[in-house]
Amino acid sequence: ILAIIICMYATCCMSGKGGNRGGEAKTNNSEQINTPQTSSSTIIEGNATSNGIIAIADHPIVNVYLENSGSMNGYVDNGKTLFQQDVYNYLCDIHISEIASEINLHFINSQIINKGSVIEDFINKLTPNSFKTSGGKTTTTDIADVFKQVLNRTDDNTVSIFISDCIFSPGSVTNPQAYLANQQVGIKKCFADHLTQYPNFSVLVYQLYSNFSGTYYDYMNRPRKYNGERPYYIWVMGHTANIAKLRAYIPNEKFSGSGVANMW
Repeated sequence: ILAIIICMYATCCMSGKGGNRGGEAKTNNSEQINTPQTSSSTIIEGNATSNGIIAIADHPIVNVYLENSGSMNGYVDNGKTLFQQDVYNYLCDIHISEIASEINLHFINSQIINKGSVIEDFINKLTPNSFKTSGGKTTTTDIADVFKQVLNRTDDNTVSIFISDCIFSPGSVTNPQAYLANQQVGIKKCFADHLTQYPNFSVLVYQLYSNFSGTYYDYMNRPRKYNGERPYYIWVMGHTANIAKLRAYIPNEKFSGSGVANMW
């Protein structure tokens, strides 16, 4: 699983458009998971411990982490982009489904920045200036460290949603190839460590496209001005039962805008 995640991650981040644009999403065996049967209070399944079985809450906490590095500026314009509309629609569907006990919104870069819990306010105030002035280091992106921050706050009763263009932006480094290789190892290690503690951990990744107008920096730290469509990714991470519930209540066809291009 880890090898698939890392290979998929490297392929998606370093390539252009993946799959059939606007076509049928790719699937794997994880899509065959049915909606779990639940009791009125808990799903009695989870990680075995010396005390028995951990109870999985019916209504997990959902924490959203929107990466706000400089390369994300081209996706936001006061709610007018497909990116903002799709993310808004997805988060509202989670709220409407009543799966989550609470939804907490954050920016993430070199640190996690709390942005409250009001989805409409969060989406409509997404601008390049709000990204820049919210704090943290937004000029470079250490994706391995971002995943580590998110996974440190993810357990069997917490679902983490990470949203990013997944661009590796190391800044001015002397050997970007070595940096990229170390990032891949770092990502693999943080997922392996998390799986050791939470063996029922699962990852669901959506690839979507949005209109984009702005500048991003490639892995050689070269600025690239672009006006057109660019991909971005929504990573949904947590206990398998919680991921299955979200998939059942929010199937691909409920995504608005350009729809899901690919899914892993």
